[in-house]
Amino acid sequence: MKAFYERVGQNHPIQGTSADMTKLSMVFIDRVLYKYNSRIVNTVHDELCVEAPYEYVISVAKLVKRKMIFAGQRFLKKVPTMVEVKIRDYWFKDDGINDDENGQQLILIKESNGQA
Repeated sequence: MKAFYERVGQNHPIQGTSADMTKLSMVFIDRVLYKYNSRIVNTVHDELCVEAPYEYVISVAKLVKRKMIFAGQRFLKKVPTMVEVKIRDYWFKDDGINDDENGQQLILIKESNGQA
């Protein structure tokens, strides 16, 4: 039992900081999403699900990544803040394809829908 409580005690500040970083990033992101007719629709742990019109997806993905890194840097001074962005037609479909904010997945979605 002692080992369990030691692990929980060590993990608590990490989980709390992660939650604070996510909440702060939501504030930063929400303030500018209206420019792109976009919105945060869901959050799961440290993930944000943002809905954006097709023509703004890449811009919004870059914005989300930039704002999440900025929020993380407010808390983490000695380690880098890592943010992964995925562009999907619905919340996280694990298709094994690595993605980035430049729209690699967006291109594949277009092709699979016959829009390419």
